[in-house]
Amino acid sequence: MKAGVCLFLESFSLDSGEKIILEQLSHLRSLMARMNSEFIKFYKSNEYDCKLATMFYSTSPDMAWMMGQFYDMGKIDTLPMDCDNLLKIINSVPPVYNSRMLYMYNSIDNTIVTENRQSTVLNEKELVIICRNILDSFPSEYIEYGNSVKDIFKNLIFLENEEHPTFKTFNSMNKIKGGFENFIKGITEFLFVVNNYEVIPQDTFKNIKQMSALLRYELCEEGGKKSERKTGELDRDFKIGKTVYKDVNCEFHYKLSYKDGQFNKGTYYNDNRIYFGFFNRIDPLKPTIAIAHIGEHL
Repeated sequence: MKAGVCLFLESFSLDSGEKIILEQLSHLRSLMARMNSEFIKFYKSNEYDCKLATMFYSTSPDMAWMMGQFYDMGKIDTLPMDCDNLLKIINSVPPVYNSRMLYMYNSIDNTIVTENRQSTVLNEKELVIICRNILDSFPSEYIEYGNSVKDIFKNLIFLENEEHPTFKTFNSMNKIKGGFENFIKGITEFLFVVNNYEVIPQDTFKNIKQMSALLRYELCEEGGKKSERKTGELDRDFKIGKTVYKDVNCEFHYKLSYKDGQFNKGTYYNDNRIYFGFFNRIDPLKPTIAIAHIGEHL
């Protein structure tokens, strides 16, 4: 199961003047640029374009140029149904069409037209919450899950470096002791929390302390075994675009100690880890959390 965000004429304040409409389109364009992916698709009905054109041309010929602004949004797929039937699906429980949960996009401060507020998406934060719930409610196998979290948690950097001889990807979730499928919610919770966390520049101690307070299990830097490791053993090379940033310290880790729903009452697992680092190579004043490994203890 994945997510779909649907556009309607009611998604915009079309009677509020050019300035407001352009601001709303700019916000949507930014959202789509970050979030449009395999997991999150943007949709419109098969009558959306016609209704939009009719509205603009009937209002004023001078507004016809605005149509170009709506087409310059990026990839929006067309569904084989009219607006009313699309809205019926969004208002249904669950709002599923072709293995996607559908939601209506709405501009901030615009009137909500769905029957339930939860059926409307206003911004990236709300969209990420929706996607987190889908990950938790509809488990997938570890490769698909790994691809999905990269689509959803855009404030994080995930290790993907196919050219590296050893450390090619963050995804070793198939090696989680006790079965990856039993730790999905714990992994998602960690990624959701750190995706929302604002890293404090050059203050590892405070970051670890504050992040720990937000999380269920133990989070720490490398402890007693650090002296037994080779220098740089937990450093990783992150490829971003065409640039490789070498030797990012990823000794910090989160312990996936219990299966989902068994916190402090089930079997304790000491061998499952999420390793990460604080990446500051691009902008030292805006560090990013870099996910190096999700899987077995290294």
